Amino acid sequence: MKLFVFDVDGTIVYNGGNISPEDQAAIQARLDQGDAIAICTGRPFEGALKYLSCFHGHQRWVVGSNGATLQDENGKMLYFNGYSYREFLEIRNRHLMIETKLGGTIYAYGTDGDLLTFMPNSWTKEEAEWNNLKVIDLNLDPRPLDSMVLKTMVAAKAEIAKTIVFSQEEKDRYHIVATDPRFREFMNHGVDKADGVERLRLHLGLKPEEVYTFGDQLNDLLMIKNYHGVAMGNAILECKQASSFVTKDVRESGVSYALKYFVK
Repeated sequence: MKLFVFDVDGTIVYNGGNISPEDQAAIQARLDQGDAIAICTGRPFEGALKYLSCFHGHQRWVVGSNGATLQDENGKMLYFNGYSYREFLEIRNRHLMIETKLGGTIYAYGTDGDLLTFMPNSWTKEEAEWNNLKVIDLNLDPRPLDSMVLKTMVAAKAEIAKTIVFSQEEKDRYHIVATDPRFREFMNHGVDKADGVERLRLHLGLKPEEVYTFGDQLNDLLMIKNYHGVAMGNAILECKQASSFVTKDVRESGVSYALKYFVK
C-alpha cells in the first residue's frame, strides 16, 4: 500500500472549483488498487469533506487545519493539537489594527465546525461558504476562555498582509505561515502538514518511501521535502526546488499527470 497526500487549493482544485474528471479518476484508481489517500489542507474537516467525498472506498483520511488534526473519513479524531480561545483573543488584540483600520479580519476555526469572529464580513462569509462552517459572532456568543480552537487566521489584502510584523514571542510560541498572499495563519508550535502526514504514515505502518505528497504553497513545503514530493506547475519556487517531480499546472490536471509518469 502507498499513501497519496493532496493539498486542495492550487493542487486538486483551481480557485475553489471542482476536481477535474482526469484527476478524480486517477486518484480513485489508486484507492481501487488498495492504496490510501489523504486530503491535507489548511481547511478544517468540514471543508475537506467536500473533496474527500468525491471518492469512495476505505483508507480515506483528512489532515486538517495545516496539520492540527488527523481524522478518518467519518470524522473520528486520531490527533488534535489546538490551543485555547484565550490565546486567540491575545493574537487578535496584538493585530487588532488589521480589523479596525486596514480592512482585514481575524478569525479562528473552532472545534465543532464553527468560524469564530468578532467582525462578520465578506472575508468570513466567503470562508464559511468555502468550508461549510457556521459563523459565530463572538460579540453575541463568546466562548469559554479555556475552550479550544484549531488555528487563527489573519486575513487582509496581499499588500497589507505582507507588512504584518510578528513579535519574537509569537514566533517562538506559534507556527506562523503564509498559506496565500492574503493569509497568515497561527498554529501551535510544531504543527505542520508534514507532521500530520508523518502521524498518518506511522498509523498506517508505511515506510517514508511509500508516501507521495502533492502541493503548491509554502505550507506544503515540508511535506514535499520529506517524502516523494510533487510540486504543481503553478507551485511557488521553493516547492519546486524541494520536490522530486514538478508536474503540470492544476488547470492541466497535473495530479493525474504525476500519478501516471512519476509514481513508481
